[in-house]
Amino acid sequence: MVRRLKKNTGLPKSSSEPERKGETNPSEMKLTTRRRFLNRVAVLALGGAASLNWLTACGETSTPAGAGSTAVSLSPSPITTAPTTPTPLSTTIATTTGSVATTSVPAGSVVATTSVPALSTATAVPVKPLKLLVFGDVRTDGPKPPEVYNKLVQLATAEKPDVVLLVGDIINAGNSKIVVKNQWANFREATAPLAPARLLPTIGNHDTNFMDWAEPLYLEAFAPDKLPTNGPENYLGEAYSLDLGPIHLVTVASEMPAHPHRLGTQQLAWLEKDLSANTQPYTLVMSHDPAYPFGPHKGSSLDAYKGERDTFWNLLKKYKVNAFICGHEHFYVRTQHEGITQIIAGASGSSLYLGYGAGEFQMYMLLTVTANGLNAKVVDSNGKERDTFNLG
Repeated sequence: MVRRLKKNTGLPKSSSEPERKGETNPSEMKLTTRRRFLNRVAVLALGGAASLNWLTACGETSTPAGAGSTAVSLSPSPITTAPTTPTPLSTTIATTTGSVATTSVPAGSVVATTSVPALSTATAVPVKPLKLLVFGDVRTDGPKPPEVYNKLVQLATAEKPDVVLLVGDIINAGNSKIVVKNQWANFREATAPLAPARLLPTIGNHDTNFMDWAEPLYLEAFAPDKLPTNGPENYLGEAYSLDLGPIHLVTVASEMPAHPHRLGTQQLAWLEKDLSANTQPYTLVMSHDPAYPFGPHKGSSLDAYKGERDTFWNLLKKYKVNAFICGHEHFYVRTQHEGITQIIAGASGSSLYLGYGAGEFQMYMLLTVTANGLNAKVVDSNGKERDTFNLG
């Protein structure tokens, strides 16, 4: 269990922080590191003579992508997948000019494939994929997780994930320590079929229901997973970062019991320091609250403190984060804001929010890193793929 010092975070409960302008001179360190990573894989897998062609197919040439691009296709390449017939999924893309366009994932769409020519002289070296499974807003139904969560876990066992990311509201905290401890024990039991995958959570509002005494029980529940304690002093075990193969994962706490919907200046300063030191080719940031809510939690997400939200988003842009993964809203939707992808994956057991034009189905998401990049798929509780896309 992580011992935590309760200190004043310096965050008033009602007033927002002054808005900070984003930096305008991003480091190219991540692009260089990603090229080196892909080049190394290419040389091993294809032979040196083919590495340049392979990098070009992956979009990694000597010229970086142009700044200010705004459009992201919901069926981008390169992903290789069998044809599926997903239910149309409405989503919204916000451009850098502030205009908003609505698009959808059409039924029967097939993601384009970029093929690499086989070379008879090259000896293929297998690259073991790294798999990250994502669940959001499980929300215990009384003492135990809802039955649909058990179904999702059984489906996901076939994926053989290395890590399970939990984007908050994992339980719905009861009114006593005994009840809450029992809820956490039942959740871990329901998730046990995914062992030996490591569980990495972010705290949600219902994990404590704003009861201070429930916060240490959250940390206790994940003691077996040895959560990193490299975050800010007042967020040990709740804000943290670590490297998972070529992925740098950062978790920030947006639902501390005393400061809901808020990151605060201490976390933001730590986040910039962490991202500036990152040398991994892929970066994911995870929290419970969306930065740009899509449904009923507009005004009760990170947008409740817009100045801090904007500072946060500017950091994601500055350091070229591949995706921001969150929950809080009980559906699935993938949007883009100023070139950064936000994924709301808040439907792994909790009651669905209907009528918002989002993905109204229970789901899990699988992120896989291979020689083809960082790819994602979203699977519903019937085992049907609903969305596939590439994050880099």
